[in-house]
Amino acid sequence: MAYAPALDLETDHTDWAHESLPAEEPGFMRTLFGGLLGGSIMALGCSIVWATIITVTGFDFSLIAIMAGLFVGTGVRAGAGRPGLLPALIAAVMTYLTVTGTVAMAVFYEFAMEGDLVLAIIGVPFSILGYIPFLMIEMDVMALFFFGLAMFTAIRVALVDAEPDYQQY
Repeated sequence: MAYAPALDLETDHTDWAHESLPAEEPGFMRTLFGGLLGGSIMALGCSIVWATIITVTGFDFSLIAIMAGLFVGTGVRAGAGRPGLLPALIAAVMTYLTVTGTVAMAVFYEFAMEGDLVLAIIGVPFSILGYIPFLMIEMDVMALFFFGLAMFTAIRVALVDAEPDYQQY
């Protein structure tokens, strides 16, 4: 008759649960397309919310740019599956497009409310292409500061690992 081995209650048998297999790095295509997808979703959402706030209040709260940068960077990072230079570049471009998309939506809304749909449609691409913050002379210094901080936030979130490895200390 076979007997079951005695259970050793003094030995911790759960060490295997703490040891994880090394995770595979996502490939270039997953990083690129996942980052673009995650960043696009967050950029579109942030632009819609920000443009709605601008049209409802009539005031451009540039401080929202920092939150948009945080959300876009987080979306890129989640979509890319890893931190790195490519997700950081995608986050920077997507944050820029978030700010310019917000301006484009506000321009479209203003022209559409005046009843000039042709100018609304023509004004959107020109507002996206022409909105280069560091070349705009009449831009508010604080808006420029918040835009720079939004870019920094998006790049930082997408570039740096969110969970530091505490075992190295």
